Amino acid sequence: MKTVQITEIPKFDEVMKEQVETGNPVFAVFLSDIDPETKQYWCPDCVQADPYIKKALSNVENAILVECFVGPKSGYKNVPTHPYRVHPQVQLKAIPTIMFWNKDGPAKKLIIETIEQCETLDDFVKSCI
Repeated sequence: MKTVQITEIPKFDEVMKEQVETGNPVFAVFLSDIDPETKQYWCPDCVQADPYIKKALSNVENAILVECFVGPKSGYKNVPTHPYRVHPQVQLKAIPTIMFWNKDGPAKKLIIETIEQCETLDDFVKSCI
């Protein structure tokens, strides 16, 4: 699995287009930034979901995981104008969210807020490819 990180939100469209053009399965996951003090995601759901996401995609041949970081908590939480919330194709409602992406944009989406949803990631990934 190849991992690409987007830390600069304005580069999102360009990076996604580039990855989709490879013809490989592309998954975008929207995560909180990593807190510099704790060295973990500031979002506890992201901490919980991250290993499940990587495990589910590790079995997909030539998979590309695009990690899209939403920024610090103060710039995302309760900010309805956050760029990923208002992006016409993303329309982010919560983090973490994983999306299967093709040339037309997101084809499937899963918001991961519980351990039960983490445990369904294998099924989600299989349904995409």
